[in-house]
Amino acid sequence: MRILLACALGCTTGMMVENMKKVSAPDDVIEAHSVNEVNKYYKDYDCVLLGPQVRLELNKIREMCAVDNVPVDVIDARAYGKMDGSAVYEQAKKMINEGVE
Repeated sequence: MRILLACALGCTTGMMVENMKKVSAPDDVIEAHSVNEVNKYYKDYDCVLLGPQVRLELNKIREMCAVDNVPVDVIDARAYGKMDGSAVYEQAKKMINEGVE
């Protein structure tokens, strides 16, 4: 799986990436970037997850990614607050498997 996380600067989601990597498959690619850079990278990923602090960008990012059938959602706020990499990894897997947009 290839998972892109995005937040205001990519820093907070960078911490989440590290927690997700602890439970991910060895060949999974999980990276974080600024929400302003999603347009440069999203085509290389199976899904995009936004940090709760940038949820106002959801519709714009969904519209952009829909052209290439890349599902987009906001990271569950509780999981994000706890930095629960396992829960967010499962959220991404579900999005990819079900095509959640």
